[in-house]
Amino acid sequence: MDVGAGRAAAEPTGFVARVIEIWALLGGFVLLGIVLMVAWSATRGFVSAGGSLYARLVLGVGVRDLTGGFKCYRREALERLDLDAVRARGYMFQIETTYRVLRAGFEVVELPIFFTDRVAGTSKMNGRIVLEAIAGVPALRLAALAGRL
Repeated sequence: MDVGAGRAAAEPTGFVARVIEIWALLGGFVLLGIVLMVAWSATRGFVSAGGSLYARLVLGVGVRDLTGGFKCYRREALERLDLDAVRARGYMFQIETTYRVLRAGFEVVELPIFFTDRVAGTSKMNGRIVLEAIAGVPALRLAALAGRL
């Protein structure tokens, strides 16, 4: 789980228990096109919602929040993935791992999750991370289309 320093995060009711029934469970910040975040700046909300929309459209998947870090995968799902092949280092890591789980045929379920903005520490978001995602998402899609995923 990547909730960052200084953020209040609580397990949604039954979140971990539900992963017993399914392969991957994501706590989504962006569900039904709504950013579920308290006290986010407009810029941060745009980056999250825009990044998720961009990734969803390019990758052709139905998962609403590909960028969120509150995730729970069953061990069997992770064992079937080639985690050594994951190239992403920034927030693209969240997109890539979810996409690989979907490509492997596992069911992914999203539950709404609420966070407050950080009260301590600083964000890891920077231009390099944004560029990695802008270039990495289409590269990931092309790799899948070429049968390399």
